[in-house]
Amino acid sequence: MKKIIFAMCLFMASGFTGVIAQKVGHVDFQSIMIALPERKSAEDTLKKFAASIQNDMRIMEARYQERVAQYERDKKGGASADVLAVAEQDIMEYQQRIMNFEEKAQERMQMKESELLKPMIDKVKAAVAKVAKAQGVGYVFDISQLIYMEGGIDLTALVRKELGLPAAATTGGGN
Repeated sequence: MKKIIFAMCLFMASGFTGVIAQKVGHVDFQSIMIALPERKSAEDTLKKFAASIQNDMRIMEARYQERVAQYERDKKGGASADVLAVAEQDIMEYQQRIMNFEEKAQERMQMKESELLKPMIDKVKAAVAKVAKAQGVGYVFDISQLIYMEGGIDLTALVRKELGLPAAATTGGGN
């Protein structure tokens, strides 16, 4: 029995040794993303998309204000309770449409941002994987997720070089 337990411990220790022996690296993913030349184009596209949505929102708000102003005129003009009730219902329904539009607009903005960022993220991840393999690194962490780091291999400059980006003054992170 002791031999079995000893053999299991020896087996487990040899398995952990392989994991411990792996090189660990880190990159400043955000600084690399910011340095990508296509980022500016993506930002411009997203700004245009947002401006279009904001324009639609201004139109809806103007129409809402027109409804409220008409209601006030009808009220001052002595419109019947039935007419005012219909106008109030119309105003409430339009408010709900505006709220629905705002929700959908936020979702559309998030989807558009994801759509624009995905190719860049994929490109950087592929470069990180290529550099990590070339450097014999088994694990790569983004420095923004690290609470503490000491040692490891900073692959940021190599990934930037792989992507054809200029070297950065500093990559951030630290202990």
